[in-house]
Amino acid sequence: MGKTSNGMMMGVCGIAAVFGLGVSAQEVQASASVSGTVTFAGSPPANPKIRVAKNADYCGNEMELPVLVVNPKNKGVQWTVVYLEGASGGPAQDKYDLEMGDPKKKCDFVQHVVAMVKNKNLSMKNTDPVLHNPHTFNEKHATQFNVALSEKGQVTEKRVRAGGVNKLQCDSHVHMNGYVIAFEHGYFAVTDAEGNFKIGDVPPGKYKLTAWHESWKAKNMEDVIRSTKEADEKIKAGSIKPEDAQLERPLYEDHIVLSKEIEVKDSDLTVAFELK
Repeated sequence: MGKTSNGMMMGVCGIAAVFGLGVSAQEVQASASVSGTVTFAGSPPANPKIRVAKNADYCGNEMELPVLVVNPKNKGVQWTVVYLEGASGGPAQDKYDLEMGDPKKKCDFVQHVVAMVKNKNLSMKNTDPVLHNPHTFNEKHATQFNVALSEKGQVTEKRVRAGGVNKLQCDSHVHMNGYVIAFEHGYFAVTDAEGNFKIGDVPPGKYKLTAWHESWKAKNMEDVIRSTKEADEKIKAGSIKPEDAQLERPLYEDHIVLSKEIEVKDSDLTVAFELK
């Protein structure tokens, strides 16, 4: 892992390396919560919008990618994963939810980032009347699962066996992208619409608290623009149908990772992170 000039820790490999290593969160009666807010410094850049190829009559002609969701009131950043490095144990659900489409977010992943415990099930539900095809890749870019949800209301579950940062996409819609991040322990949280997070029942001890964000700088946006322009020309000429357009997906591989050393005692702790 390298560092940028402003001290941000970058890279997927680093976040994967820390899962399941280090401090043991021992079972003790005393515990506290670690909470706080992740904010953005300055004016956030506009999120890119890309063309919708399939089901544009239902989804719309273009979709904004929710790679940097900043609350205008408090600058809080949604979809940041905050976790204790090297912890063990902690709370775990039997399954974690991933929904596709709802009245306010049709043709997209409702949970842009899902954080969960490794080897638990991911419950996927399609609430749109169009085919969605959730497909995850592990950190070695190997397919973890690839399922077709063709009907509205259809639900399926898959066990997430690969830890670390798993890329998520819908193979039917190039604009639908996200992440499933699987931990060896249960001490993590995903920031809400105001950038807030809370990790509960943390045993006393010294930890490294880390905030992960996918980044908002696409590595291949020129290719995305080029492929969209070429597709538009072919559609206008009548050589292809809109649903057959081959569009590039934006790639965000230099993820942002910020860490702070903390000590949890017998009272709740508040920690702040700032993205730049």
